[in-house]
Amino acid sequence: MGLFRFRLENVLKHRLTERDRCREQLAEGYQALSLVEQEKERLEQDRSKLYELAAEAAGVGTVDIEKLLEFRRYEVLLKAQEEHWEKTLQAVQQEIDKRREALIEADRAVKALEKLHDRHYERYLRECAQIENRQMDEVAQVRWQRNRVTG
Repeated sequence: MGLFRFRLENVLKHRLTERDRCREQLAEGYQALSLVEQEKERLEQDRSKLYELAAEAAGVGTVDIEKLLEFRRYEVLLKAQEEHWEKTLQAVQQEIDKRREALIEADRAVKALEKLHDRHYERYLRECAQIENRQMDEVAQVRWQRNRVTG
């Protein structure tokens, strides 16, 4: 019997490549999520600094109305940016969920083919063992007949 060859080897290789691609895409999604979270954190820090500066400006003594208006405009800008990044965060999380599902599906496809490969290989080994047993039986039978004739 010849060497074992899995007929669906090319399909298995393709599915492995597809699974690897899905893993890479999921990793890219997590990188994007990290960047969005960093940007949101930066905006929160900016807002905290703004509130500190506004509290100092509105403190004891004369109040600079122009400065307070400038703080307010910047606060509105920060709020708009926070809303933008929150929407972006939600979109990235949805994309990550899609990519995670695609990876799970690709992994299932690979496992199914690997299981089929294993079953085919086990059948191949059983067939090889049967052939070897038949050959050993034939050799034993020929020796037995020789011994009987010469014996």
